[in-house]
Amino acid sequence: MPKARGYRSNGSAYDSMTVHRAVEYLSGGPLPNIPHTSKTRFAKRFGSGQYSTLGDGNLYFQEKPTDRPRMVVAREEVDGVLDELIRIPIYARHGVYSFHNRVSSEYEGISRSDVAAFLQTDETYQMHKQVRKKVVQPI
Repeated sequence: MPKARGYRSNGSAYDSMTVHRAVEYLSGGPLPNIPHTSKTRFAKRFGSGQYSTLGDGNLYFQEKPTDRPRMVVAREEVDGVLDELIRIPIYARHGVYSFHNRVSSEYEGISRSDVAAFLQTDETYQMHKQVRKKVVQPI
């Protein structure tokens, strides 16, 4: 099932305010000042044990206890993170799928459509992308 831009696979958005509130809550702070129904949902989501801060001020997601924690990226920060990663040789792959696979192994909240949209604006990707040749066949 494809992910929508800036959303996790279960449809929950990561915006910078949610990430900031979750880091404060997981660091021992109180529940944020939001409506009661949202507080319950927030506490259930971030108190489930799948999220942690690992003591560095960033929010991490770990689906299973055996998985490696992945850093959560807010929607507003996706392009900045991808811009930094594309400059690192181990991340700089030749296509959308390989770059996304590498990024999604370490980061949460970056969808394949985010990667595709970013690569369409990246100058190096544009210059090295193969051009599809139109084949004209007789009738």
